[in-house]
Amino acid sequence: YFDVCYDSGGQFPSGGQVSTPSGITLNSAGTFAYVTNTGSSTVSVCRVTGIDYELTDCQETSSDDKFIAPSGITINQAGTIAYVTNTGDSTVNKCKIEDNGKLSGCGDSGGSGFSVPSGIILNQAGTIAYVANSGGSTVSKCKVEANGSFSACTFTGDFSFSRPSSLYLL
Repeated sequence: YFDVCYDSGGQFPSGGQVSTPSGITLNSAGTFAYVTNTGSSTVSVCRVTGIDYELTDCQETSSDDKFIAPSGITINQAGTIAYVTNTGDSTVNKCKIEDNGKLSGCGDSGGSGFSVPSGIILNQAGTIAYVANSGGSTVSKCKVEANGSFSACTFTGDFSFSRPSSLYLL
């Protein structure tokens, strides 16, 4: 259980650009947090610092990264690619993660058939992506190619989902 919870202290850029944060993930080293901001159609990258793991130095992605109401986010095991679900246009973006933690070169993952994708996760090997489609009450399963692009996306599960929004693998 949670013993003590408090505001992380993460300071987002001024000017009210961050709106409706909805997804968060950490890189495998635990040094960067990635926050999807549905309302402002951005992803914020924050440093995780100190013994209390505060979020600091939060920076939004550039306007070149074409997110449309992003919701879910996950990172491959190598820490080199981030995948971001876009509820606004029913796509998944694939982004390169730079050495400084920033995202670059974000574009279409190559997957198709999504319906308001809200959550995403990779299997441990990084060869399969699962996408929660809240608009279609389905889960998509996509093959992850060696270059990180998606292919062969199909629906999976027993189809008794009701607007799934997130996924977790054990």
